[in-house]
Amino acid sequence: MSTPVVLILGSGPRVGLSVATKFAHAGYKVAIASRTGTGSTNDQGFLSLKADFTQPESVPALFAAVKSQFHSAPSVVVYNAA
Repeated sequence: MSTPVVLILGSGPRVGLSVATKFAHAGYKVAIASRTGTGSTNDQGFLSLKADFTQPESVPALFAAVKSQFHSAPSVVVYNAA
């Protein structure tokens, strides 16, 4: 069985990061999406993706990036965008 993947849409320094850390400790591969995403892995080992949630048409590209990086679609998606 493959490692589960979580995609967190709207990952700020408080709630989003806390949720990401909790999933990582539970064994998930973690992708976070925010306005300040870098397109690479951050210090915590999370895939950091840049996203603008005022443009919903950009969301499918986030799923494609996660699938490309982890070779699996997200098994959990958390919407935390304000």
